[in-house]
Amino acid sequence: MITFQTPEILVLLLIPLALTLKTLSFERYRKFIGLLNVLVAVSLVFAAAGPQLSLETDTAPVPQVTIVQDSSESASLMQKQEFSTEEADLIYRTVDPENQDFTSQVKSITDPGSHVLFASDFQTSTQGLPSYFRENNISSNAFRADMEEEQAVRIEGPSETVIGAENSFEAVISSSTSSNATITVGLDNQTIYQGEAPYKFTRSFDENGFRKIWVEIDTGDRFEENNEYYKTVRVREKPEIASIGSEGNIEQQLEEFYSIQNFDSVPEEMDSYDAVLMKEASSSQKLRNYIIEGGGLIYTGDDYSPSYLPVRQSERQSNTDAPLVVLLMDISQNMGCPSGANCADAEGYQNVSQENMAMSIRLAYEIVENLPQNSRVSLIPYADKAYSQGIESPRLLGTHRNQVLEDVSSIGPASRPAYHGRGLTAANSLVSSMDVESNVVMISNGRIPPAVPFPSESRNTALREASSLNGRLITVGVDSGFRSPREEGEEFLRELAERSSGGFYLDGKEDDLNFNFSAGGGSSQLELLKVTDSTHFIAQNYEADISVPGMDATTAKPTASQVVSTVSGKPFLTTWRYGIGKVSAFSGDNPDLDALMQRGPGLVGRTFSWTTRPENRSLWIEGEREGDDFRIISRNERENYTRKASNRFVKELAPGENGFYSEEDLIFSKNYRTEIERVGYDEEKMSDLTVDGRVYTEEDINEMFEDIEPEETDSTRTLDLRPHFLVFSLLTYLSFVGLRKRKGLA
Repeated sequence: MITFQTPEILVLLLIPLALTLKTLSFERYRKFIGLLNVLVAVSLVFAAAGPQLSLETDTAPVPQVTIVQDSSESASLMQKQEFSTEEADLIYRTVDPENQDFTSQVKSITDPGSHVLFASDFQTSTQGLPSYFRENNISSNAFRADMEEEQAVRIEGPSETVIGAENSFEAVISSSTSSNATITVGLDNQTIYQGEAPYKFTRSFDENGFRKIWVEIDTGDRFEENNEYYKTVRVREKPEIASIGSEGNIEQQLEEFYSIQNFDSVPEEMDSYDAVLMKEASSSQKLRNYIIEGGGLIYTGDDYSPSYLPVRQSERQSNTDAPLVVLLMDISQNMGCPSGANCADAEGYQNVSQENMAMSIRLAYEIVENLPQNSRVSLIPYADKAYSQGIESPRLLGTHRNQVLEDVSSIGPASRPAYHGRGLTAANSLVSSMDVESNVVMISNGRIPPAVPFPSESRNTALREASSLNGRLITVGVDSGFRSPREEGEEFLRELAERSSGGFYLDGKEDDLNFNFSAGGGSSQLELLKVTDSTHFIAQNYEADISVPGMDATTAKPTASQVVSTVSGKPFLTTWRYGIGKVSAFSGDNPDLDALMQRGPGLVGRTFSWTTRPENRSLWIEGEREGDDFRIISRNERENYTRKASNRFVKELAPGENGFYSEEDLIFSKNYRTEIERVGYDEEKMSDLTVDGRVYTEEDINEMFEDIEPEETDSTRTLDLRPHFLVFSLLTYLSFVGLRKRKGLA
């Protein structure tokens, strides 16, 4: 398109137009010469107006892919891969998680809207990256290369304990392949086990001092040092606990493991106590300083105003709260075979009865029957897709309960396999559009049938959807014959639930599904507890299948860990770090935790164990791994010790090979470096990081490059036409002069 910079100059074209009329009356040659003169004038006017030509073009540049290569020692076990493609421009970047934070390195080398391919084993912290990728529209993929065979052994369990306490230990193998080696486990100088890993065992010790636990494997892999592991356990006297508040039953039950002293208020001298049991709130600055400097606090009161607590009083009221409950119901093949369909055709798949489907409908019906009037309910049946058209709109049970119950009863099975991720996508789309408390109750057996191609990818898709769910996911396991789902199905459902904020798993047969998602106000009724953070030390391998009364209306603070909650999602046990100290808060039962001590005292014991600070020692050893600076630390001046600070005197140590050592009546151990403790792919982190992408292998990596569609961009190029008009004017003028001379008119 032609435009002009100063179009008002074009008004001058009226002059040559008038001259044109006059030249038409001239004789033959003079008329032609006059028209040339007019053309010169017209072209000069056009040139003065600044003509320009705008050219619009569509371009599709070659897309770029950032290859993030992990240079850590554990990742060196991966077979090196050189990528080659004409479909994309490959940019290689190297990250070193052993020397710098992995997350910050990745953020510094990625741009919004870009494509990323990780060549990493993900044996490092990736906290914050999945949300960063989503917020910046980054497609993140992972490359699974073949790995060199490598195994590493370690012992998990406490490094300190008290006399008479029962302690759990586990010898674990980390492997880069599926193979497993025989381990030998020993306590002091005695072998206690030889066989396959993992090996779990418990021990209690009746004397002060140190105990040595060791494990070894016999393999010929690259890193020989990680085939042995040595653990020292220090056994000490009972920790000192200060209990503040009226003395009750909890002190009597704990005195077997703790030395407890009761006070009516915060004592003057706090440093001599390893932990404080608080039954009532206190604003004491002494208490705050005690926690900040490393003390432990267990809180059982009902006033949540102090800033050092990991929970706060909930401001929601039950009469105004209108939560949304989405019943996500698996109606796929593996839940039941519809009449007339031959579900046994799929390879490796056997026809199942209608019992799964019947149980699923019965559970959904009971949930809707028991939900309070102010609940809004949506139904989303799914198999290979969501079949929710017409029934997914939230309906208030106060006015539509019967209609919702009828819709639940009319749901039938589908003849398609289960794609759990697609069901979760539909649920997430619904809850994301509503600014209310949202709870997705997913009823399924958690199985991914053989009819689903790429089952690993289908599983990872579902896990990603659960991680991004805008609300709580509660998974309910069902199986024909009222049996628990097969182990892999139950574990998958549990993992899905724990990916969401405050989610948890329930067994459809054994657990009470009488949900109450309303908020506000305490309750004297018993409420069932469930573990919501199974990775926390307190909750590891712990089943909190117990009920307690007197739940308070609380909300976990943003940086706190909600370890145990009710099945309706109310916090019951919440923890966090305050300074360098640890705080645990119970939001239910009474100040003495009478119901909990009667039904599940193990949870209290675990909480005290996690919260209680290490013994106030006058002499201890720092250093655990190869590469650490090993030294003895003394609070008092000693011969051959160097003063580093007030009450800190240091003696350097130089242990040799990995193993047990003794120095000044202290026993300690030296182990291999942490970089080779965990080998192989961290499947969970790999799944988390494949945001809007997937995991590729050498066989299908080219599909990634081929599937990337470059974004077309519109560009406009402007061509200045003034020189062309001036050249035309010059040529016309020269023609005009030449013609006049030729005709003798000059």
